[in-house]
Amino acid sequence: GVLFIDLLFEAKLTTSKSESRRLVAQGGASLNREKVTDIAKVVTMDDVNDGSIILQKGKKIFIKVDLI
Repeated sequence: GVLFIDLLFEAKLTTSKSESRRLVAQGGASLNREKVTDIAKVVTMDDVNDGSIILQKGKKIFIKVDLI
């Protein structure tokens, strides 16, 4: 699996991993439309729906990540 905060950073939703941590700790990030509040959250294949996952920052910024 991959840490959720690393995924936010790699998808360029945040400019640093510490910004990712703050975003998650403050409840501003979601995975597949479910709020993530645990900074140690690991994204696994169980989180994948139809070969992709949806990352969300705030209310308006969404990114769909397709797995190959």
